[in-house]
Amino acid sequence: MTKKVYISAEAPDDFSPKAQRVNIHVSGHGKKEDLLYLVRKLRPKLVIPVHGDIEKRRYLVNLVEKEGIETKIIETNVPFKV
Repeated sequence: MTKKVYISAEAPDDFSPKAQRVNIHVSGHGKKEDLLYLVRKLRPKLVIPVHGDIEKRRYLVNLVEKEGIETKIIETNVPFKV
Protein backbone atom coordinates (compact mmCIF):
# COMPACT_ATOMS: atom_id res chain seq x y z
CA MET A 1 0.00 0.00 0.00
CA THR A 2 1.34 3.42 -0.96
CA LYS A 3 1.00 6.27 1.53
CA LYS A 4 0.55 9.87 0.49
CA VAL A 5 2.84 12.28 2.28
CA TYR A 6 2.40 16.03 1.78
CA ILE A 7 5.31 18.29 2.58
CA SER A 8 3.68 21.67 2.66
CA ALA A 9 2.54 24.44 4.95
CA GLU A 10 -0.85 24.34 3.25
CA ALA A 11 -2.85 21.21 2.46
CA PRO A 12 -3.48 20.71 -1.27
CA ASP A 13 -7.01 20.44 -2.66
CA ASP A 14 -6.84 16.64 -2.76
CA PHE A 15 -5.70 16.36 0.87
CA SER A 16 -7.49 13.52 2.58
CA PRO A 17 -7.61 12.76 6.31
CA LYS A 18 -5.90 9.44 5.51
CA ALA A 19 -2.82 11.25 4.20
CA GLN A 20 0.03 11.90 6.58
CA ARG A 21 1.28 15.46 7.05
CA VAL A 22 5.01 15.79 7.83
CA ASN A 23 6.94 18.90 8.81
CA ILE A 24 10.53 18.79 7.59
CA HIS A 25 13.21 21.41 8.24
CA VAL A 26 15.71 21.80 5.43
CA SER A 27 18.83 23.89 5.08
CA GLY A 28 21.11 24.80 2.22
CA HIS A 29 24.10 23.96 4.40
CA GLY A 30 25.42 20.43 4.30
CA LYS A 31 26.22 18.46 7.42
CA LYS A 32 29.73 17.18 8.10
CA GLU A 33 28.79 13.72 6.77
CA ASP A 34 27.33 15.22 3.58
CA LEU A 35 30.44 17.29 2.93
CA LEU A 36 32.74 14.32 3.50
CA TYR A 37 30.62 12.14 1.22
CA LEU A 38 30.87 14.71 -1.55
CA VAL A 39 34.64 15.15 -1.13
CA ARG A 40 35.23 11.40 -1.06
CA LYS A 41 33.18 10.84 -4.22
CA LEU A 42 34.60 13.75 -6.21
CA ARG A 43 38.23 13.54 -4.98
CA PRO A 44 39.05 17.14 -6.03
CA LYS A 45 42.67 18.25 -6.37
CA LEU A 46 41.97 21.42 -4.41
CA VAL A 47 39.15 22.66 -2.15
CA ILE A 48 38.69 26.40 -1.56
CA PRO A 49 35.84 27.19 0.85
CA VAL A 50 34.21 30.43 -0.27
CA HIS A 51 31.06 30.67 1.86
CA GLY A 52 30.60 31.19 5.58
CA ASP A 53 32.59 32.84 8.32
CA ILE A 54 36.28 32.06 8.75
CA GLU A 55 35.63 29.49 11.53
CA LYS A 56 33.30 27.47 9.29
CA ARG A 57 35.75 27.63 6.39
CA ARG A 58 38.60 26.48 8.65
CA TYR A 59 36.43 23.63 9.91
CA LEU A 60 35.87 22.44 6.34
CA VAL A 61 39.57 22.78 5.56
CA ASN A 62 40.43 20.56 8.54
CA LEU A 63 37.93 17.90 7.43
CA VAL A 64 39.15 17.90 3.84
CA GLU A 65 42.86 17.85 4.72
CA LYS A 66 42.29 14.68 6.77
CA GLU A 67 41.15 13.13 3.47
CA GLY A 68 44.51 14.00 1.93
CA ILE A 69 43.20 16.79 -0.29
CA GLU A 70 44.91 20.15 -0.70
CA THR A 71 43.01 23.18 0.58
CA LYS A 72 43.34 26.93 0.44
CA ILE A 73 41.64 29.59 2.54
CA ILE A 74 41.32 32.96 0.89
CA GLU A 75 40.37 36.30 2.33
CA THR A 76 36.98 37.62 1.30
CA ASN A 77 37.15 39.83 -1.80
CA VAL A 78 40.90 39.32 -2.25
CA PRO A 79 42.08 38.05 -5.67
CA PHE A 80 44.25 34.92 -5.66
CA LYS A 81 45.97 32.53 -8.06
CA VAL A 82 45.45 28.78 -8.11
